[in-house]
Amino acid sequence: MRAVLLNPKPLTFPGGGERYALLLKSLLERCGLMVAIRSPWDEPEPSDLLILNGGQGTLIWSAGAWVRGADKVWVIPHESLRSATRLTGLHWRRPTDEVLAYGLSAALRSAARRKSLTLIAVSRANAAEMRRDLGLEPVCIPNGVWLPEPRETPLVKQIRRRKADHDLMGAIIARWDPVKNPGFMARLAQAMPEGVGLLLISSPDSFYAPLTRYKLMPWPPFQHPGVEGLGEQKPDELLDLQNGPWIWGQ
Repeated sequence: MRAVLLNPKPLTFPGGGERYALLLKSLLERCGLMVAIRSPWDEPEPSDLLILNGGQGTLIWSAGAWVRGADKVWVIPHESLRSATRLTGLHWRRPTDEVLAYGLSAALRSAARRKSLTLIAVSRANAAEMRRDLGLEPVCIPNGVWLPEPRETPLVKQIRRRKADHDLMGAIIARWDPVKNPGFMARLAQAMPEGVGLLLISSPDSFYAPLTRYKLMPWPPFQHPGVEGLGEQKPDELLDLQNGPWIWGQ
């Protein structure tokens, strides 16, 4: 059985969706499938199973020829475009995203009628979003199951020192761009009980990194007494920290 996994960004890109793609490929190969990773813009190939990974489900538009040549299709959005739009607040891309979100739900429902299509959510919250925003019932396969042991880097040592100052600390580890919504992070911080800290460990998305260096975009992206930022980090340092309960559980 041949599977093709479409990923919108190169797998060298330091993102959670790209790491998920590599782990999924490894799992499917252990199950006996032959798996090829392709870009949606490559020449379409027939497949027994087509996996649209990421892109908030919008790959369904750019991958039409791939979908037509597949027997079964999995769509793994990782997040709902409609929910992301609601959380963003005022942002230059919001009007476009609002229109795309409504069109996307129609496109996925149409594909589900014509094809053996399965929508896969990567968490229970993600499943609730897609059920509400896309009108389809997803299969929930949580992806937070890989817990690597970190290298003892200066960044890890710095985090351990921060943790010693709080009864309980959580962290948000991600690439940063304005769409990730500083206002939402601030409201999360305000809702935390006394003694709980939130650590923002991030690096700007490649498009926004020059803007932070020239101070056209604030860094860290917001200020709050319950939140500490560790400044701009290198992408490989963020990869060391992804899926890292090893810090918070010790």
